[in-house]
Amino acid sequence: MSRPKSLGRSRNYTTMAYHNAPIPFAEDRARNIGCGIAPKMVYRVNIPSENDISRIPSIHPTNVETIASYNWVVSAHGDHKRILVPGYPPCWNPQSEKTPIEKDGGFRFIDQNNYFSPTAPHTPTLRAVSTCRPDVNLNAINFITDRSNLVKLYKLISGYVPQAYFGPDSCKQEPELRIDVEVIGSSLLLSRWEPRSSQVLDDSQYQGFSDNFANMFTRYPDTAAGLGTDARSQGHHRVLAYVLGGHRFMVRYQADACAETVEELKNMCGGDKSASGLEGSMSSNGQRYADIPVRKTPNQIHPHSSIIGIKCISSRKAIDLGRSLPQAFFSQTRQLFVGPHLSGKIKRIQKFDLAAPLADWERENESSVKKMVFMLEKIRKVVNGIKGKRAAVIFDWEKRGDGVRIYARNDVDVGIPRDLVERWGY
Repeated sequence: MSRPKSLGRSRNYTTMAYHNAPIPFAEDRARNIGCGIAPKMVYRVNIPSENDISRIPSIHPTNVETIASYNWVVSAHGDHKRILVPGYPPCWNPQSEKTPIEKDGGFRFIDQNNYFSPTAPHTPTLRAVSTCRPDVNLNAINFITDRSNLVKLYKLISGYVPQAYFGPDSCKQEPELRIDVEVIGSSLLLSRWEPRSSQVLDDSQYQGFSDNFANMFTRYPDTAAGLGTDARSQGHHRVLAYVLGGHRFMVRYQADACAETVEELKNMCGGDKSASGLEGSMSSNGQRYADIPVRKTPNQIHPHSSIIGIKCISSRKAIDLGRSLPQAFFSQTRQLFVGPHLSGKIKRIQKFDLAAPLADWERENESSVKKMVFMLEKIRKVVNGIKGKRAAVIFDWEKRGDGVRIYARNDVDVGIPRDLVERWGY
């Protein structure tokens, strides 16, 4: 495994037209999967057997609650970043049938949290939870994770075989994947790791329609939260808490949209109570931290029941709900809006209630999810015994029989800020 390569922002700035707002961002450089880790494996965790999971209780999520949300916000020049807490989702913004959509191109995010907070991707999660729910006892949370990590581990265990995909490089399923992990108190924190957190698509690469479909069919009512014309939301992230398999999970995910109209969402966000713009957002409602400035908004956390997933697919393909269900399960998203397109022209939007399909999926995948919980328990125990309690979990689609490999991390990342670590009682 090769040594880490330097990680930084390239000087190739490009303009991203995101939600009709051109904002310049720099594409980050690709990382090697071995960067920042020791060369010798510490431990291997095998995929559990049926006997191993006999003691794991029900995997039906209970006590489901959205405990925090936030929006990443940047200035029109891309040089001032904030999180708004609580945040607000983009609303569904339907267009007329056969609306033409341009092919995706230019800058695209792969992982916003890693892009904006590369040394400690869970810092915005914890800042949002501390702002929305300071009463939450983090030591009582067993696993704090991005949704994508649970999906990846589930797929490894369930025997998922990546399909051939001719999309952007960032969307291809690389055979080897990594999740960064850390133990603080009684909690195992799992951070999403990708070779890069952004990408610029040029004309020589495949260009789908998913990004521009989202840009056209959803809309942020930014003025409702006091943002002027100099600032735009870049993503709405939610933190969901639930009990699964006898453990308390705190799961972060980026929500695609909500089912409300623009006007309905504006009313939920406080109407026009504030109109300060980004530069004025650090007022009495704001907190300055060395890592990420936080602006507390007058918003309530948007109801979980109205969050929707959205997808854009070729009308030549049958809609396969099964491919969306693992992601929907771990975020408990109950609605999916699908936009079939023919050469970029959207046909009738199809809306799906996922309650029944999710119930069937849960029954059929009980064993795999229990095995995932067992592996998380084992990983937490191993990492707790590593000096520094920080590690990387690496696994290979093509060698799933090998389970996951754990390597100690030796990077020099600053990590989670001290004031947040103190919330565990340290």
